[in-house]
Amino acid sequence: MLRLGELLRKQGHFLLENDHYALLYIAILALIPFATWLSVAIVALITLRKGWVSGLKGLMIGSASFLLLYLTSSPWVGILNVITTFLPCFLMALALRGTMSWRFTMAFIVFMALIALALIHWLVPGWIEAQLHSIQALLKELDREGNMPGLLNNQDAFNPIIIANYVVGIQVLSLVLSATVSLMLARSVQARLFYPDGFRQEMLQFRGSSWGVIALLIAAIGAYQQNLLAISCLPLLIVYYVSAGVSLGFNVLTKGKGIGTLFLILLPLVILPFVMLPIYVILGALDSLFNFRSRLHTKAG
Repeated sequence: MLRLGELLRKQGHFLLENDHYALLYIAILALIPFATWLSVAIVALITLRKGWVSGLKGLMIGSASFLLLYLTSSPWVGILNVITTFLPCFLMALALRGTMSWRFTMAFIVFMALIALALIHWLVPGWIEAQLHSIQALLKELDREGNMPGLLNNQDAFNPIIIANYVVGIQVLSLVLSATVSLMLARSVQARLFYPDGFRQEMLQFRGSSWGVIALLIAAIGAYQQNLLAISCLPLLIVYYVSAGVSLGFNVLTKGKGIGTLFLILLPLVILPFVMLPIYVILGALDSLFNFRSRLHTKAG
């Protein structure tokens, strides 16, 4: 881990000191499958350190390079993928640079994602149903006998429209997570260069938005009543407050410890997800309202 951290620090310093090489890295990584997130991370690093003008140059280079992959297919698909791949992290980097607050930055991207889901339901509802058709086609290829598609088409067991809306919500969640991971990598490299231990402290202090608790309650009640927009929004809000709950747990339990404590906190989520997910969501939501760690630190002091 120490060697990896030192490698990231050296590479980050090199890229920040050499603009042309940074742009070259952005262009090349954008063309490599499964490495685009690293290209996005470099754009975020430049934006965090040098501002929106330099970051915009990297964004344009990365976007143009990424579009080359779609020259032989639909250009509209390429433009949509560029927007969803590069723009969210760039906007998050601008928000984090301007506010120095992960709480504001994450609330901002979650709000934008919720707006995007509302627009999908309003403007392109047919696209939601297309997701279900894609899933059914994939299942038919995997299962020649058609048992799984038959189960999905069984209205008594599964409502296809509800499944399609959950899938759309998970897709938007994956875009948010991808942008967040790229930004976290960029921020950790920046912290290693200029603010030692700063990134760790930021993660320990992360809290969810208190206003988001209202959205979470509305989404949970709406999903119970099978409201389609609420169903699409629920996965995003759940993961948002689970992250806040994990941050709270790590803040409370860590005493100079590192990855081992984080592993112990995440392990129950893997072993008992249906039990621990609601617990972490509740802890994250309550902490966003009452700031438990501040109260604990006050008592400890």
